Amino acid sequence: MKKVILKLIKADRMNSSVAVSEFETEVSVLSRLNHGNIVRYLGSGFNPRRFIVLEYLEGGTLASVLGMCPGQ
Repeated sequence: MKKVILKLIKADRMNSSVAVSEFETEVSVLSRLNHGNIVRYLGSGFNPRRFIVLEYLEGGTLASVLGMCPGQ
């Protein structure tokens, strides 16, 4: 079984045309990229709300790697 990350559009933004447009643009861009330094797009869908499936990367969040997390 492969670990993945789901990125969901926020529930309170589902009816925002700007948020939906930005989310769809992200899907469009990620679906066409294939680069070793960019997280891989694996799929997307609409139920229960818009989502993107991305490859899971080990090592924590970008914020923690950059030392931006509180308490560090």
